[in-house]
Amino acid sequence: MFHSKKFLWLITLSIMLGFACILAAHASGDTSKPRVMDGGLWRYGLKRNHNTGTILAKISVDFANLRVVNAYKQLNQQYASSVISARQARDVDVTLTFASPLSWEDVEALREETSLSVQLYTFVALNQNGEKGSLTSVERLDSPVNINKATEIITSQGYTLQGIMVVHGTVPNTPEGLGKLVADSRVYLADVMANRVREDLLERGGLSDTQDLHVHTPSPFWDMDWD
Repeated sequence: MFHSKKFLWLITLSIMLGFACILAAHASGDTSKPRVMDGGLWRYGLKRNHNTGTILAKISVDFANLRVVNAYKQLNQQYASSVISARQARDVDVTLTFASPLSWEDVEALREETSLSVQLYTFVALNQNGEKGSLTSVERLDSPVNINKATEIITSQGYTLQGIMVVHGTVPNTPEGLGKLVADSRVYLADVMANRVREDLLERGGLSDTQDLHVHTPSPFWDMDWD
């Protein structure tokens, strides 16, 4: 979907239809009271679908508060270090927000270097008045056709593509994988709190190993000076 300050433009993609069905199913479930984490630095809420057993979690962070942002970044760095030190052979969920928009070639190189499996890309754009816009795609963008399509959509709305600002996916829990992403100077925030949500639910008995958990992790990119 394309977002700007003036309008919301929805793109219907085949893979998005499946996600929309998941969200619609969750709408009929129970919503829990948000759970406050790390002294109120962040929190998450849950919506359960009793028919499918699927759980949707949504993380909330006050990204408009710079003090909170800096503390949240440090928290993620500490957690990532502890996860890597544990040496558990598994992939971890990660949402990367870049310090400035990266080209597709740079993102592809980073993906190859770290074995990052990307599931979602957020492109950012500017119009002639300097207003920000974004386009999120959950398709695989490993062919020029898809990149051209994203550029076409953005251009049709009067915006110019700046690059990729956010990616979401999974990465191996290794120094060469997650560790390299956290240490990359181009990465403003490597958010791994989705894994904390899963751990917290498992510890409190709110999630079983067989249940599906979908965690929505926000990004501070809209509040950043990438323009």
